[in-house]
Amino acid sequence: MILINFIEFLILLLHLRLDFGIIYLNFNRKYQLSNLIQPNLILKDFKTRTPESRCQLCAVNSICLPSGLSKDELCELENIMTTSKVVDKNSQLFNDGEKFHSLYIVHSGMFKNSSLDENGKERILRFSLPGEIMGLDGIHAESYQSTAIALTTSSYCKIPFNQLLDVSEDFPIIQRNLLKIMSKEIYSNKKTYIDLGSTAKLALFIFNISQRFKKRGYSEKEFYLPISQRDIANYLGMAEETLSRIFKKLQKLGAVNYKKHILTVVNQQQLKEIAQVSSPE
Repeated sequence: MILINFIEFLILLLHLRLDFGIIYLNFNRKYQLSNLIQPNLILKDFKTRTPESRCQLCAVNSICLPSGLSKDELCELENIMTTSKVVDKNSQLFNDGEKFHSLYIVHSGMFKNSSLDENGKERILRFSLPGEIMGLDGIHAESYQSTAIALTTSSYCKIPFNQLLDVSEDFPIIQRNLLKIMSKEIYSNKKTYIDLGSTAKLALFIFNISQRFKKRGYSEKEFYLPISQRDIANYLGMAEETLSRIFKKLQKLGAVNYKKHILTVVNQQQLKEIAQVSSPE
């Protein structure tokens, strides 16, 4: 264990490639340095931090599976979880067709979920942000229906599904939360980009991503987007050249600015109009 004997605390500025902000980590003599590198935690007071409070300290706990759980319920859930495991860019958590065994919750960073079509080409299904669960599509078939790949240095929490079912029998609120998340997943899948033109598709994608960042307490106006144009084009079902041309068009209109993965929403109202968004989601 790495002990810090002389300095009471030291502020370490840990800048993540996903750039979800600068995270302030407090050092305390009781903790290993490796346990402090958890970018999505709000570490208010290390002196009172216990293993039972990990989920409560997480910045996205209000939109995650543990939302609304009591201290005892959190303790039971955390007993079966592997929390805040850090992975490098391009790391795979599970593969399409692999036997289903666990659910994965994004803790920090971003993942893409993809599968192969009948021609063996990658088809991107979604991009997962902190607080979102991956692997739900593997429950019914007992095998994962997609591959999860980290788009930047990221971290995740892992919950063995059979153990989750056991805990849910004693704590129905966990089961209710899981059903709500699954229902939301079904609803989200119904909202597609099929009926939109190419410009509206990209505008809606940018608007939706900005709102998802906002929901997690990050800026909706400017953020680091670690998704390549190739992957965005794949997800929206258009050629990469078409996507590049539309990005330039949106910038020329003054709706957004996009440079080196930094996406700035310059005029949100104009972006909503182009995306054909009638009211906030």
